[in-house]
Amino acid sequence: MLNIITDFKAFPNTVRKGIIFTIGGWVLFNFVTYKYLLPGEIPHRFIIIGVITSFILVQGYKVGRIFGILGNVMAFIYSCFFILLPSDSVPISLYALGLAAIFFAASTWFLFVKKSSDFFKNYRQSGKKQV
Repeated sequence: MLNIITDFKAFPNTVRKGIIFTIGGWVLFNFVTYKYLLPGEIPHRFIIIGVITSFILVQGYKVGRIFGILGNVMAFIYSCFFILLPSDSVPISLYALGLAAIFFAASTWFLFVKKSSDFFKNYRQSGKKQV
């Protein structure tokens, strides 16, 4: 666990922001979705996707950036869908989902930056971490 924290501090600023916004977005999205919009539903899908995406991003795998971007785009679309869908839900939940959508958009932007791209290409070469 401490290695992940130590490695995380060595990540470029854009990668750290991308990971933080991804984790924050998924936490907020899952909380609001299963507390207010889909109460009583078993939250397997989105929680599993969020945990896997966040874990792979923190590990610094090349494919982690791709999973992060795809997962963020998917969650952004779902957030917008829930916001635009007419419902009886609490208005604060819609604002929170809007904030989650902003988190996902910001994270995707930070993961698209060239510095982030270069980091994920070079971080794990032939099984060795290179920062």
